[in-house]
Amino acid sequence: ANDKEDCGCGFDEESVCDIASKQWFAFARKAVNKESKNWMATLPTSISFSYNHTAMHVIHGGLEQQNQFIFASSSTKEKQKQLETAHANVMIGGHCGIPFGQQLDANHYWLNAGVIGMPANDGEASTWYMTLSKSASHIEVAWHRLRYTVSDTVSAMQTHQLCPGYAEALESGLWPSLDILPDPERKQVGEKMHLATIKI
Repeated sequence: ANDKEDCGCGFDEESVCDIASKQWFAFARKAVNKESKNWMATLPTSISFSYNHTAMHVIHGGLEQQNQFIFASSSTKEKQKQLETAHANVMIGGHCGIPFGQQLDANHYWLNAGVIGMPANDGEASTWYMTLSKSASHIEVAWHRLRYTVSDTVSAMQTHQLCPGYAEALESGLWPSLDILPDPERKQVGEKMHLATIKI
């Protein structure tokens, strides 16, 4: 929407992620038309709603910093602070690329939906999404794998000469760089994920 040259995630200069970000944004600046960019500029940076009498807030990365990386191992205090600021019981985020669900206390939860376009660095080519469903007594949060024809996507990326590391990651399920990962998540690289359903 702003015709930026990269995602602004603060990657080290010339790192794998920095180079890939600049490639993707250069491609997107040409591929996305002006009308679509103008529409994107009108979209909210976060969304609040009530679901089954529970206050939910949806963000990309962090509440005040869209490209913030918040992992399962990230500070519980920071997550609580953002929930309080948003006046929400449940925060739904993404961006860090690895799905998870955490109950922070009796009434507060942090959910990461996963990423529909990239594997979770668990050695599986599938990607992730999350669903919410309600009953009379609770909300059920469930994570699901999305399996698709990876070879078609890899072929399209190769046609447009996009970062080969990310094309390889779609097939291997492993990221081309671990630059952003905290130590706990680094220790889980390549481990197949099993996410239990959460009841709120």
